[in-house]
Parts: sequence; C-alpha cells; structure tokens
Amino acid sequence: MARLCMVRGIRTHDGFAQELHGHLPEFTGALNARAIMSNRVPNMRSPDDFPYSFWHPDIPVCSALLDLVGRYPGNDLLRYQVGRARAAGCYISLYLELDLPLGAAITEEAHDNRTSGQAIYERIINSPTRWARMDDYKRCLHSPLRSGAHLHSDTCVQSMLDQTLPVGDSLYLHRLIRKLSDYRANHCPLICPPFFDSSRILPEHANLYRA
Repeated sequence: MARLCMVRGIRTHDGFAQELHGHLPEFTGALNARAIMSNRVPNMRSPDDFPYSFWHPDIPVCSALLDLVGRYPGNDLLRYQVGRARAAGCYISLYLELDLPLGAAITEEAHDNRTSGQAIYERIINSPTRWARMDDYKRCLHSPLRSGAHLHSDTCVQSMLDQTLPVGDSLYLHRLIRKLSDYRANHCPLICPPFFDSSRILPEHANLYRA
C-alpha cells in the first residue's frame, strides 16, 4: 500500500521522491512519467524505464512530445503513446504528423475530450477501417494490427483515471503492486487512488506507513 501512495505522489507532484529513481521499476517508471508530463525528456534505457501512460494527471506540451519521439526513434509503442497523448491534449496538427494507423484507443481518447478533440475523433470515426493497436491491460501493442476495432471497449481513457476506489481486499494488492505505474482494479487500469477509506485498511497494511 505504501508503494501505491508513493507512485501517486510521484505522478502528481513534480520533484517528489527523486531519490527513488532506479530502485524499483514502478518508481522509476512513475518518475519518468512525471518528467515527461513536466515537459522534460528523461534518459530511459531498459523497457521498464518507459512508462505506459504519460498524459495523466497532466498532458505534456507539443514540443516536449516531439522531443520525446526524436530522442527514441524506432520505438513503435512510444509513437502510439505520443499519438494518444496528443489526442488527449487535442494537438491535431501534431497528431497528423505521426501518420499512425487510425487506432481505436486514440479515437476513444479524443472522444473523451470531445470539446476540443472533435477533429481527431471525426477523422478516425469516418475512416472505413479502425485498428486495435494499444492494449491497456497488457500495456503493449497488438502485433499484428487488428482491424475492425470497436469503440467503448477496453480503453482506459483519461477521465477514467480520475475515478477512485476505497482500499480493501477487493483490490487484489499483489496484482496491483505489479502494475503500479498504471495499475488496474475492477477490470480497468488506474493510476493510484487519491484517497483511502481508512476504516477498511487492515492493521498489517497500516504498519507500512510507520516502517
């Protein structure tokens, strides 16, 4: 539970727990995500260094996303992640520069932010073919591409990451700790709960705060 709190603190507060970088993959990934959301491109070497999502709770500016793609060319997953961040941030011109296959996840991200993402949404929804490319549950790309993707399926869009859940036995703590950077509970990958129902925290979990 303490790790979940640390990851949320890292992702929501720039500069928090910098000394944990390199100690555990979930901390390093969260710190790198926070750096990207704060418009800095971190040095990332191993696959575990690359966070799956870096558009919540903040969206990087256009120039930072361009720098990120330029720093790590040839990383297909990263290109789709940047495309999705651009859809969440409604950067239509920069999204078009990536020339990505029209994916369902990016469509749903733009639809979730319809007030300013309508142009991206309509461009993809009017296409004769939409592709299932990103898998939010395995945090990877589908290979090969899957055509005929449906919307409102298994994409965890930005607004869903604002949802909160009380902490208790139903969260399957061991499973969550393995997915701290973008963990999933009740079949949806979330970031970290911003509040906890203290009445349901078991004594052995509460002791982690005092360790």
